Amino acid sequence: MSRRPPHAAGASFCTGKVVMVRRSGAALIVALLMAGCGSVLHRVPPAGAAATPTAPAHGAPVKAPQPTQTPGLWTWTQGVAAPELGAGGHIAVPKRFWHWRITTGGVPGMVNERWIGVAGGAPTYFASGGTVHQADPADWGAHRFMIEGRALTFSEVSQLPSDQKGITAFLWAPYPTTQFTPRLFDQLIDVGLAPTPPATLTAAYRAIAQRPEVHYAGYQIDAFGRRGLGLVFEFDGLQNQLLVDPQTGAALSRRAVSLSSGAVQLATTVYLAEWTDSPPAMG
Repeated sequence: MSRRPPHAAGASFCTGKVVMVRRSGAALIVALLMAGCGSVLHRVPPAGAAATPTAPAHGAPVKAPQPTQTPGLWTWTQGVAAPELGAGGHIAVPKRFWHWRITTGGVPGMVNERWIGVAGGAPTYFASGGTVHQADPADWGAHRFMIEGRALTFSEVSQLPSDQKGITAFLWAPYPTTQFTPRLFDQLIDVGLAPTPPATLTAAYRAIAQRPEVHYAGYQIDAFGRRGLGLVFEFDGLQNQLLVDPQTGAALSRRAVSLSSGAVQLATTVYLAEWTDSPPAMG
């Protein structure tokens, strides 16, 4: 099942083994030996989401559909807790590539995109500014996922902690103190761009949403017209905003808005994160 725009999909490989299998006269395909493995999850859009816009081409500006994004600052009430998540997503089969696409700088904005080969035989491609490139096979990081300076393999992503205590330790590990930082909102974007197990996404959402510095701002709308749970952390003159899929906990978008002027200082929106068998068109 495909989702456009999606709510970052996740997978659990557990002790399964990823191998490459060649069929006569055909390209390499991925086979997963699933003994002892958990399921692979493909999450769905939240109920009440706006009509899906046409997927943007590599590097092309993205036009937001109606309803338009919640403008400026979000309002919140002290002591109102963020709700629990919904039912989660649906099962999907892993394919040759994990494909994600984000926009930065708002909408319209610059599109960055990557197709990450599941195993060494499947190449990785990336696109930025409208041009698609194949990653150098010798590039150590081409098949990895960057989460706050840590380059994780598919296997390492699948083994991220699924309990709140464990994922809290993982999220805060790069920092010298346990104080909250806006970079934790960025980490939830990174976690959602990887095939993260659904239980891990849920635990990460709780670890962030239940912090006393983080406030629940009700349902908000992002640049693609998607409705999600709004989380707010105000720091150093900025209201840091994180929009979360109410079913899965996957981060949909993140903004930093000036508390004095209401101007958006930075913005990142996850357009899709999903499995695909199709590499990008080159040239």
